[in-house]
Amino acid sequence: SENIGAYTSSARDWDNIAFQNRKLLIVGSAGNDGTTTYEGGMLPNYDKLTGTKTAKNNLVVANANPSFNPLTQELTGFPINSGSSKGPTDDLRIKPDISGDGTNVFSSITNNDYDNYSGTSMAAPNVCGSLVLVHEHYVNITNELPNAETIKAIACHTAQDDSETIGPD
Repeated sequence: SENIGAYTSSARDWDNIAFQNRKLLIVGSAGNDGTTTYEGGMLPNYDKLTGTKTAKNNLVVANANPSFNPLTQELTGFPINSGSSKGPTDDLRIKPDISGDGTNVFSSITNNDYDNYSGTSMAAPNVCGSLVLVHEHYVNITNELPNAETIKAIACHTAQDDSETIGPD
């Protein structure tokens, strides 16, 4: 538990990779330790990020559980799934950076079949796939590759804020 929330050597390694590859945005899952308890945490139910999840130049994705109006299909809420790992980091940076639908996601499995899964490993590819489309549109408009921080900024600054906790959280 001493490394939970800490900026570790693996996080530093990812930051070095990102620094050396300015066009590469590393998108990763936050982890599924939201209900894990340990001694010495900052606050109960917070400070659950480990390893590369505390890197500074990646995009860490939490698992949200969105709800929709059945008639309009308008998004009505997207609380964080209780199993999703939460921040902040030990140096008080806000992490995860963003959340995506990762609860009861219909996903392919072996033998050409499908099943529902939940977790940040469902949310991160959801967000990453959307960002691939943003990346493609950027290239089509500007005829150049965007920097990773541009794509991260677009994602974070155009995301809808959850009405339950207004502002950075």
